[in-house]
Amino acid sequence: MVTFFKRIFYRFSVTIVWLNAVICAQAVDFEKEIKPIFDYYCLECHGPEKQKSDLRLDQRAILMRGGNAGLPSIIPGDPIKSHLVELIKSTDSEERMPPKGKPLESTEIALVERWISEGADYQAHWAFV
Repeated sequence: MVTFFKRIFYRFSVTIVWLNAVICAQAVDFEKEIKPIFDYYCLECHGPEKQKSDLRLDQRAILMRGGNAGLPSIIPGDPIKSHLVELIKSTDSEERMPPKGKPLESTEIALVERWISEGADYQAHWAFV
């Protein structure tokens, strides 16, 4: 009887580990996870109404090209070389984005970095496709 419960417990444990791996392996969802960060911290200055430094974060092509800094904002697959990550992680108040208000939380920065590492998939809202 004890062996039976050990087998059940083992199978249950393996299932939990497998489910955790599946859940953790899901790609970052731009619409649900990244866009809200951009909306909250960035679009007031880098959106449809205003484009400081000639940068928009609501249009993929412009986001990839970058603004007047001459550097691509995002290099899909490489957050270390992505100028956006450099700016949101900066401790220099003259360089950090956003320049006013509170900086991104470390969890939000990690999510942006993971999104870029995964290729920076940028799904347009279904209404704009």
